[in-house]
Amino acid sequence: MNYMKKINAFFILMFILFTNSLVNINAIDTYYDDTSTAGYQQVENLDTRSFYNGILYQKNIGNIITNSGVDQVSYSMLSGNLNEDTKVVTYAYQANDNSFQRASLSSIAFDYEEKHPGWKVMGISNGDQFTLGRGTNLGAEGKDPYIYQPYYPFIADGEKYFSIIATGGGGSFVGIKNEGVDPLVKISANLSQIAGLKLTLYDENNKEISKFNVNELNKTPGEGDVAIYSPYYTDINGTIPNIDASGNNVFLIGNSDLAYVSNSKEYTQIFKGTPKATQATDGFYGKGLISEIGTNFSVSKGQFAIISNDESLNEVLKIGGLVRAQYEYINEDFNNLESGIGFHTVQKDNGIDQPVAGLYNTNKRPRSLIGRKIDGTICLIVIDDYLKSYGTTGFGINALLKKEGIVEAYQMDGGGSAQIYVRENDKFIPVTQSADYPTPSQQRVVLNALLFVVRTEDISHKWISSDLREINLKVDLIESYGKDIKNLYIHMNNNYYLVDEEGYCKITNLSVGTEFKYDIYSENSLGEKNKTIYSGVASSAKPSPELTGFTYELIDDKISFTVNIKDSKGAIIGEQMLVDGKTATKKDGKYTFPFNLLKAVPIVICNYNLNDGQGIKQKSFYLFGQINPLMAADSILSKQSLFIKEIYIN
Repeated sequence: MNYMKKINAFFILMFILFTNSLVNINAIDTYYDDTSTAGYQQVENLDTRSFYNGILYQKNIGNIITNSGVDQVSYSMLSGNLNEDTKVVTYAYQANDNSFQRASLSSIAFDYEEKHPGWKVMGISNGDQFTLGRGTNLGAEGKDPYIYQPYYPFIADGEKYFSIIATGGGGSFVGIKNEGVDPLVKISANLSQIAGLKLTLYDENNKEISKFNVNELNKTPGEGDVAIYSPYYTDINGTIPNIDASGNNVFLIGNSDLAYVSNSKEYTQIFKGTPKATQATDGFYGKGLISEIGTNFSVSKGQFAIISNDESLNEVLKIGGLVRAQYEYINEDFNNLESGIGFHTVQKDNGIDQPVAGLYNTNKRPRSLIGRKIDGTICLIVIDDYLKSYGTTGFGINALLKKEGIVEAYQMDGGGSAQIYVRENDKFIPVTQSADYPTPSQQRVVLNALLFVVRTEDISHKWISSDLREINLKVDLIESYGKDIKNLYIHMNNNYYLVDEEGYCKITNLSVGTEFKYDIYSENSLGEKNKTIYSGVASSAKPSPELTGFTYELIDDKISFTVNIKDSKGAIIGEQMLVDGKTATKKDGKYTFPFNLLKAVPIVICNYNLNDGQGIKQKSFYLFGQINPLMAADSILSKQSLFIKEIYIN
């Protein structure tokens, strides 16, 4: 009977364990793409960070489940709602030679901040695919030189840098409106939607004052017409020779902000091995100040000239006047976009997965996307190579998008380009692994990017000094950029501390030798405190090390000292003993040396840092008197603290 009870108990236990395992499996939600080809299961959240204005960063690990098995992938996502103080923008690094240049995401972020005072980058991901500057079919191997440019149209800061794409014609891109619950605009801008090359004039405040049609690029204008002249690639050697611009009224922009012919009817790129002569299209962008007026100029790379037979235009063009020439769209909604960037595929539209086709999308690879949730939240997503799984397929993307509740998504450049960087104080740190490099510290260069940026004040802050229970900070409001700021506060240790009119803030009654994180808050005229993007770390001072005693021991012809130094907060960063000018090294907590060296007072020298703003100090503890081996240990100890010498060494 007892035997049967044990068997029954065993089977009941097995049934309970099996049932629990089924419950645990079923407890993991699985999100499938619309075709049920792939499913996604969340495994672990590795990192979550909240940034300014509600921008959120998350890094997750999950399983992509298909008929072929289970792949574990990692993905990072930046998300936030857009408004006048929080935007997603496009940007590319501008080189010193009046062109765009491939750069790391951190370089692109720093360049954006430098050229956009009052805006700070919270996170950045890679953007569109891009040409490599020379090659057939836009690849790396070939004979046809052209400037660095994205595959598809590119708009940044409202500037239509590339309305005409490298292969001629228009192209598809997604515009970003930075407002409302539907901030993304899918645009297919073929040549029929290009209004032509337009010349815009600006006043001294960079406000648009007038716009004129440009009738020709690098061709003599007719009566009453306007032409732009700028040099371009003319042969497979990759040279850009000067071009002559002659006429009765020629206006030279000799030191432009940017000037380049991205496409030319005279020299056409080869696409898929066939010259597209029948579809050859001019492409140009130029902006800068008029430097000279005359009848003939030799225009070099990075310059452009206006030849005008339009008297109304001639009357308003003048030296020092700011002008811009770019190809614009018929649809003014397109022209009014601040940002626009090309995409590889539409991944999800109106909540519906789009067809997954082609080897690029059916094979696994790292992926990068921009997407929108139904409430208007914008998401930048990168499925990276962190787990060496080499990303996922288009089906895996769609399963993951369903898990995140994303109803509209566009795939950016993938592979090694797929990366996200986030802000840490004044640096940009990679949080994804590029497939092209073994470690995240190696930065993959790209041409353009998508950036989460916030409007913010400019504040400088630094930790200047400390005492045992006190920290002193210097905080200065450099520029408010129109924000209502009456006071600044340090938020530390769950308390707010007012920054005085001179920019100083003293924080007292702190724990000794303790590190504190602080955030800077601004206060408006209504008394409302708002957290800024600025934060830091400061420490109260540590107690100075003190000698509390020592003992010694005679072992054959050697003497060994054990020195006791009180250092409760770990201020000491280095310690050694000097005996008659020679150094004794501590081993197993003791200083041991030949007894015959003991001809002078042993000195214990400590290098230490109290975190009081005075840097590293040095303190010397002199063990008293000439040591006689016949003296008793207690006699030495009774005289051990004759004096202590302290030296500052920076």
